[in-house]
Amino acid sequence: MADYPFRVNLMPKNGEGTIAFYTSSLVTDADTNISASIMVEKINLMPSASYEDGVVSGSSTAFVHKFGGGRNLHLSCSVSDANVGTISFIDKEVSTDGGLDFYTFFGTKVCSVLGLPEGIPVFTENFKLSDSSTDPDNYISGKVISDAIAIKDSLKISPQGRVRSSLVWDQEFGEGFVQWVSGSDTKLVMGYDNTKDAYQILHHSGTDTTNPLQISGSVSCKNQFTATALVGSTVTATGADGSNAFLGDQLRPRTAGTELTLTHLSASGADNGTSTLINGQSAPIGTGGSVRIQGGASYLSQAAGGNVELIPGVGGDGSSANNPGYVHLTSKNAAGSVLRLGDATSDHENWISIRAQNGAETDGSGITWYETGTFSVSAPQYGAKIVYDEDSDDFHLGTMNNNTFYKQITIPRGTRAIEIFGHCQPQTDNTYDLGNSSFRWDDVRATNGTIQTSDRNLKTQISGSDLGLDFINDLNPVKYQWLSKSRPHYGLIAQEVSSSLAKSSVHTDNFAGYVENRMFVSASVSGSEKDIRDTADWEMENFTAIPNPELSLRYNEFLSPMIKAIQELSSQVETLKAQISGSSDFNALKTTLTDNG
Repeated sequence: MADYPFRVNLMPKNGEGTIAFYTSSLVTDADTNISASIMVEKINLMPSASYEDGVVSGSSTAFVHKFGGGRNLHLSCSVSDANVGTISFIDKEVSTDGGLDFYTFFGTKVCSVLGLPEGIPVFTENFKLSDSSTDPDNYISGKVISDAIAIKDSLKISPQGRVRSSLVWDQEFGEGFVQWVSGSDTKLVMGYDNTKDAYQILHHSGTDTTNPLQISGSVSCKNQFTATALVGSTVTATGADGSNAFLGDQLRPRTAGTELTLTHLSASGADNGTSTLINGQSAPIGTGGSVRIQGGASYLSQAAGGNVELIPGVGGDGSSANNPGYVHLTSKNAAGSVLRLGDATSDHENWISIRAQNGAETDGSGITWYETGTFSVSAPQYGAKIVYDEDSDDFHLGTMNNNTFYKQITIPRGTRAIEIFGHCQPQTDNTYDLGNSSFRWDDVRATNGTIQTSDRNLKTQISGSDLGLDFINDLNPVKYQWLSKSRPHYGLIAQEVSSSLAKSSVHTDNFAGYVENRMFVSASVSGSEKDIRDTADWEMENFTAIPNPELSLRYNEFLSPMIKAIQELSSQVETLKAQISGSSDFNALKTTLTDNG
């Protein structure tokens, strides 16, 4: 609960025996309806205190008495009507201490309600012009008409006082500032600076960020608006509800780290093509400030907030078909420009949306990169382009070369296909796979068969095959179906191939036709050994092998053992043919064949 203090100081004419009455709580904010008579009672019950300016408590005298008591010989308080009458303070005109010279009230809230001049002495005489060194005060009570008045110390107007005419500052006679100060600290200056020949409103709050300069409502600025703020503070230009703040050619903070916020704002330059600059400008030392263009918030929690629209200039007929305007994101630094969506708190719903209502690959909607040569929005002479062809419902990616669009990739809207115009090849030779054990291709269709490199110059440790007829004879050809398919297939079982290799004294690690798709896991991350070693952030020693790996076969590796087996069979056939041709007796030939096994 807020308390409202009140003080009355009484100054006798002899300057001695000063009297003061003070209370820290004449009324509170809970006192919403107080009659005039009750207020007078509260004032008359105020205790005496030491004589001090302002609403400070001061120390009580040894003989405490009340304002309305008999010891107050100089000033009384009364009311003309008990409920709504005027509260009056009356000089009792006694000769004690030379009589009452003046009295002063303190307490902004109480003085404002009661219509009392706070901090301004109220003299009992209308006029006094003194030439006494012991009593140098001069005063006039009433109306004053004068050609010129010079104030040596201070000018004080009560809260009830009013200026009823325009105040004119003449710049020919030096600075003409209205200043608000606190002690030696200037808080606000408004007026003319004759040194800079400029009209200024200057605000200096020091490190006090709780009392910023605020401008509310509609602000109209025809030429230049310059906002200056301290590092870490905020300059905010805000229009009233449903209105705009119009800021002219330039709006910028000058100090490093300053934030400029524009809310319900229209920024427009002067006529005839003058640019509008909204600039988060840096200081000689420090980082630059931010510039925010913020859409209006919704007053309803269910409704969407306002959008931020950047609209290029249009022609006089409202059309920009022939001369469209551009929204430029340009950096004057060699590092270039960056457009970033989202921040540390935005983990979703960060989109770039381009409306593609009409148009083909040459005049539709998309993104272009241009290098050199003639610039065109939809078709730069040199560069690259991503475009949505709404006429054909195709999405194209490609490069621009001498005004020709080379569509390297097309993605039709109605299918899941990717159409490639040109060769599809890996960036590095003999490095990357097409698919993996977990993501395999179903059918690979080609006009010609697969070409596998077999150049002698690319091979080493060449020797004869140690797998031949015995190995082939031990293999078990089978008929099978895949678990997810119904069509019969013919082939081999990898586990049985492993057994056949063992019978031929060949380890599975030494036969490239046998593949163990070994997978490794670390926490929630898994992958093949190749994937792990190819990933910079993964270390092989941090992964554990998954048991029972999936087995695969490279059927092309069986070609050489099959050729060797055919050669061995061919040799046996030639031997038999020779033996048959050299024999004349069937029983003798039978014996020979038996002996030869």
